[in-house]
Amino acid sequence: MKIRPQASSVLNITYWVLLGLFLCLAAFILGGTIYSFFSRSESATPFVFSDTADSRIFTGIGRLRLPASPAIDSPTGADADPATVIISITFPYIPEDLAFSEELATRVNDFRTIAREYFSAHSAEELRLMDEEIIKNEMLQRFNSVLRLGKIEILYFNDFLVIE
Repeated sequence: MKIRPQASSVLNITYWVLLGLFLCLAAFILGGTIYSFFSRSESATPFVFSDTADSRIFTGIGRLRLPASPAIDSPTGADADPATVIISITFPYIPEDLAFSEELATRVNDFRTIAREYFSAHSAEELRLMDEEIIKNEMLQRFNSVLRLGKIEILYFNDFLVIE
């Protein structure tokens, strides 16, 4: 004669197994949350790809593809299609200044708008004739005009191409 376990004992075992799995999962999630909360770095700032001894490089603006102003005096007499400026703007900052670091992260869209407005005001020919340092100084001045908690000291152009 074969003995069959009663249905209530099978359900009872299933209940305790599922309850144990649920408690283990809940403990794992709670433990991970507590660990991540207490292990957060105070100096964590967005958009940082490289470090130096005292500063980090802010790369949050990214690579921009912006239209330059169309050349009005084209040889055919008609307005030519505008050229495209490809630019990647970076700059060093001090990561210990948390307020300024956070302001930089919130101003990324402002920086992109400033760059778009600047390059759309100049034709490709004007940009080719301008010295890169003049462009950097003008962009630096415009970027610093929107900042309240600190100032950017120097800008770097990782990419600066004018494509027609």
